[in-house]
Amino acid sequence: MTSASAENGSLVTSSLTTRSSRSDHHVMTAVVAGVGLMSLLFNAFMLLVFARNRLLRTVNNWLVANLVTSDLFYVITASTTALLSASCHVTDDWQ
Repeated sequence: MTSASAENGSLVTSSLTTRSSRSDHHVMTAVVAGVGLMSLLFNAFMLLVFARNRLLRTVNNWLVANLVTSDLFYVITASTTALLSASCHVTDDWQ
């Protein structure tokens, strides 16, 4: 440890620990919401196409449907968690 980091008690520099502005959090929230919504819609559309067309029910397409289903569940949990975290940062309810 150098003397500067020994004074602070950590190796993290002060420029990395500053809080971002509220507009950065709003932009990040909008990006996460947009990506989550697009992924949710596209995965739901893929499952709808798979469910309606009997010709698509081959072994390989069942594997694709399984991946789409797991991605859909991941998007639901990850986007919800990210949006809740971002909204807590925007409203300062995190602490």
